[in-house]
Amino acid sequence: MDDIFEKMNSSIDRTQIQKLPKEEHGELISIAYISSSSGMMFNSDTLNSLTLERDGEHAKLTVREKQSGGGTETSVYKAELSLFDKLRAIIDRENVAAWSALKYVELFQVMDYSSSEGLTLIFDDSSIGGSRRAWRDIDCKAVEQQGRKDVISEIRAILAVEGRGELISKSSQPVPSMGVMGFTMGGGVPVGLMGMGMAAAMMAQTAGSWICPVCGESTNKGKFCTECGSPRPMEQAPE
Repeated sequence: MDDIFEKMNSSIDRTQIQKLPKEEHGELISIAYISSSSGMMFNSDTLNSLTLERDGEHAKLTVREKQSGGGTETSVYKAELSLFDKLRAIIDRENVAAWSALKYVELFQVMDYSSSEGLTLIFDDSSIGGSRRAWRDIDCKAVEQQGRKDVISEIRAILAVEGRGELISKSSQPVPSMGVMGFTMGGGVPVGLMGMGMAAAMMAQTAGSWICPVCGESTNKGKFCTECGSPRPMEQAPE
């Protein structure tokens, strides 16, 4: 078994980052780090997100945390705009925006558990003839396979430590009652610990959109929820 794993692991091209073309972008207006896990394993079903956005003469950091079996706590902090300059220096130095082209190679798939770790960059490219909101979604697990997790850790540390200035607001969202084991929707679909993702997928109302199982936002189109930053469940991935 170890030989098979070693053979599969050695087949991964770990020089992809060096081959990526340099990307040029306008002003960085938002950056978010999101990690989550879901499944039946002990201490799964967690969420941690750090979102830094420009807010007038300052910036604000929104921190969302959900522990296994608990509700979601949201804290908003005032942050310094200079953090964008510090983060932008790292992004430009390492060509981080181009890392959105990296794909994670799944060596072994665990059917009852999934986890994700992502970094989302949003630029205002209107100054260079592009979109006012140019998105770059980066799979941190793919970056780790390329041996550059140190950059993700550096960015995350700046957000988590330096972004927490004056506390502006704090709120909590309890565990939804529909998460109780045994509750079912019409048609007998379970909405307990095993049925949450399936139920959310069945509730999607428009083609190409998906409903966030964490906050209920129903107009999402990309890989992460536009409201709380949670990653798109595998059950709702587009065909």
